[in-house]
Amino acid sequence: MTRVHDEETLSPRDAELVASIRRGFSPEPLDPVGAAGFDARLRDRLERGERRPRSWAALATVGVAAAAWLALSVDLTPVAPASTPSAATLAWEEEVVFGDDLGDPLAIEDSDLLPPDYLALASAFDF
Repeated sequence: MTRVHDEETLSPRDAELVASIRRGFSPEPLDPVGAAGFDARLRDRLERGERRPRSWAALATVGVAAAAWLALSVDLTPVAPASTPSAATLAWEEEVVFGDDLGDPLAIEDSDLLPPDYLALASAFDF
């Protein structure tokens, strides 16, 4: 939207608000000495051109190259296990994963797994 189009569609009250905002954000006019100094600094800066270092571009290039090298150097072939696990190891893993059969989970009072305080709490919620 252009400024002319915006001002045409504004109500008088909104136009007054826009004008007050424009007055509040517009800079104070410079005296002739200040304006000449500003113009000289601006002209000098435009003639010098941009002097910012381009190190960010070099750093980004190095980062992309390192990421590509790491991605391409990873060996994704599966590794065969050194040996097959023994029956004792498999039984131990099964016990760790599946645990012992604790029976009925609602029969908490019969279990010696809980301390007396927790047994009292469990009996309060016994169904």
